[in-house]
Amino acid sequence: METTNYVIAEEIAIEDFKNFYKSFIRKPIKDEEQFKDEFFAPIEAIKLGNLIFEDSKPVLTLEKPVKNTEGGTALGEVKFKTRVPVMTMKNLQHGLTMPNDQFELSIRLIAYLIDQPAAMLDKIENFDLEVITKLTAVFL
Repeated sequence: METTNYVIAEEIAIEDFKNFYKSFIRKPIKDEEQFKDEFFAPIEAIKLGNLIFEDSKPVLTLEKPVKNTEGGTALGEVKFKTRVPVMTMKNLQHGLTMPNDQFELSIRLIAYLIDQPAAMLDKIENFDLEVITKLTAVFL
C-alpha cells in the first residue's frame, strides 16, 4: 500500500483554501464537511505541496506533468487567471448556442483561466484536472 507524504497539515490546508475561497465567494460556508468534500482535490493538492497561492492567485504544480513527444515537460505548472472580463466572456461564447453548448463553453472557460489551449485539457491527468476544474469553479 502506497503512503502519501504530505508537506502541509490538513487543518492548515483547509484553512488556506477557505481563505482563498472567501476572497472570491462572499457567501458563508454553512456545512464544513460538505465544503471539505466538495473541494477535496484542491485541499489534497495543498497538503501535497502542489497548490500554493501567490498574491491570491493559485499556482498548481501538476502531480503528473504533461510530456511532449520528445519526453520533456510540455506543461508542469499552471498559473490561474482569477477572472474572465465581460468582453472575453462574450468572445468565448461566440458561435455557441446556449444551453446546447454549455459543455463547450466550460471547456473554453477552463482553458482561458489556465492560459492553455483547450486540447491541453485532454492531456492533463485526472487528479490534476479535478483540481483545475474545482478551482476554476470558484471564479465563475
